[in-house]
Amino acid sequence: MFQMAFALFTLMQSSPAAPPDEIKSALAHAEALYYGARFTESIALLTRVDESLKTDPGHLQEKIDTKLRLALSHIGLNDVARAKSYLVDLYTLEPNYVLDAKQFPPKVVSAAGDAKAEYVKMQCFAAQTDARSHLEAEKTAAFLDLMRSMRSKCAALMQIEMEGADAFYKSGMAAYKRGDLPRALNNLEAVLAISPEHELATQYVDLIHNKQKFTQDRRKALSTLVDTWNRNCPTSNTELINALRGQISDLLPDPAFGQDIRGQMKDCTPPKPIEEPKKESAPAPLIPAVVAVPVQNVPGVTSCIEMSSQLALTRLKTRVDPVISLELRNYLKSSNEVLARLKVRINESGDVAITGKPNGNPMVNQAVSTAVAQWKFTPTRDQNGARCVDTELSIIIRLAQ
Repeated sequence: MFQMAFALFTLMQSSPAAPPDEIKSALAHAEALYYGARFTESIALLTRVDESLKTDPGHLQEKIDTKLRLALSHIGLNDVARAKSYLVDLYTLEPNYVLDAKQFPPKVVSAAGDAKAEYVKMQCFAAQTDARSHLEAEKTAAFLDLMRSMRSKCAALMQIEMEGADAFYKSGMAAYKRGDLPRALNNLEAVLAISPEHELATQYVDLIHNKQKFTQDRRKALSTLVDTWNRNCPTSNTELINALRGQISDLLPDPAFGQDIRGQMKDCTPPKPIEEPKKESAPAPLIPAVVAVPVQNVPGVTSCIEMSSQLALTRLKTRVDPVISLELRNYLKSSNEVLARLKVRINESGDVAITGKPNGNPMVNQAVSTAVAQWKFTPTRDQNGARCVDTELSIIIRLAQ
């Protein structure tokens, strides 16, 4: 048996990654040495196997068996402390490993229990260190993943988790104040992942979503205006081009908004006429002077601008919701939602006048009309100044769930 073990020692030394059959054979011989109470020889052989397996990314089960047999052999020599270190290594390889208490004596089971507790303690300490590192670097995803995987195993993480919620909230609010909405949303959503009842974080997440939706709507409306501009630019329709220029200007919340979209606008500046060189000639005969007569009632100058509902709503400044009476509430309970379409005119000051109502339920029409009449829009302007706007608004009424 000793000669067989010596041969295996040589095998492990000469081959960095031994074939699976040779590893299994070495483990079998180490087990025979253990049951023969030849613990020192078993440890020597298993140590060679352990060193050989360290550089091998596979053979998980063989690595676990080696660590377990090393622990058993050291317990056989009454070296419990060294045995626990190998059992800690075992749990590092397989955290969910369960030692069958029926197959091993109480001394081994006790050592395994102590080793598992030591492993959990080490993991908890490492988790706390990683959590603080993620928190300082504002790595919200890594922080939350760590909390989800380790929270139930490490009670000390609960305090760090609460610190994280506070830190992410402060960071999110700072990002919101400087206009970095994506970063603010990322941090505030991390707060809600930790503390779903955080009212301020909830309110600001909703506010950011609304701002992003509003920005998307404005960009979409701006794209529509730019497309209209580019289609009509070659026609030299000065009145329409000036009207579009005014609408685009009114749509911009700041000068930098939508630069990528506005960069696609064609140059509609008419080319300057080429002046012919003057020729010397005889004095021109005198001709009667022509007096320009002002043109009255030029079509299209004083008429209202037709505008889509989507574009008109991007200019909405003040909105008033319909008042739901008890009678209307009972009516709405029988329907998931009610749609009302109103034709309106927005005057030069941004005030609303109802110009047409649908043939629907009178209660719905009255509630919607009363509310919309109180709306206020940003005035629309072109080269002639403020203009009125005609549009049709679609209003959906539904009961809150």
